[in-house]
Amino acid sequence: MIVITVPKRYLILGALAITASLTVSVIYLTSTSQSDNPETIRASDSCNSLSTDRAIAALNAVLPDRSDYSFDEEPPGSYSTEASGSFSTSCFVRSEQDLLLSARARMMTAEPPKVWENELLQGDAGGASKVTHFEAGVRGVVSLDKAAAFVPCVPEGKIPGGSYNLSVVVDLKKRGDASEATARKSLIDLTVSAAAYAHKVSKCTLPSRI
Repeated sequence: MIVITVPKRYLILGALAITASLTVSVIYLTSTSQSDNPETIRASDSCNSLSTDRAIAALNAVLPDRSDYSFDEEPPGSYSTEASGSFSTSCFVRSEQDLLLSARARMMTAEPPKVWENELLQGDAGGASKVTHFEAGVRGVVSLDKAAAFVPCVPEGKIPGGSYNLSVVVDLKKRGDASEATARKSLIDLTVSAAAYAHKVSKCTLPSRI
């Protein structure tokens, strides 16, 4: 019988190589598992403003696939606009450190719809050329990464300063594999949901027209 003696240093190097190979394999499998099993967003996970069936379907359609999502709503609860035009609310959708989408609503004076639209698109290079309109409030606008609605809320004489509308804006920061048509439809659905919620909790007295 022939006995071959292998120096100890070669045994150690071989063990390290096997360990490194296994580690790389585990990391690769973990990464693949997360992308192959994206989380499905449910109404119980979402903000109140984006919890309708229509909004949940839109979120799952337009956001990138991630293994987890977090929703932050500010401020929680309802606020009356009977004596003040300072109502605002927002929802932020994140995954780890990435902001994926935001939905904001705030009270403002009821300026002409075109003025509101121009202010909304200010600083967005070429934004006006990408925008189409949809029926919501006195005006609804949508592009591939933004949708907004200008919604009647309080008539003149109720709050100092004139009549007031809600400006509801949804900004898509990161899009998944959705087509352009799906992205636009999803943003409209999210805006309508957020506008309906804001109109209700702010106790608007004018018809929302959404």
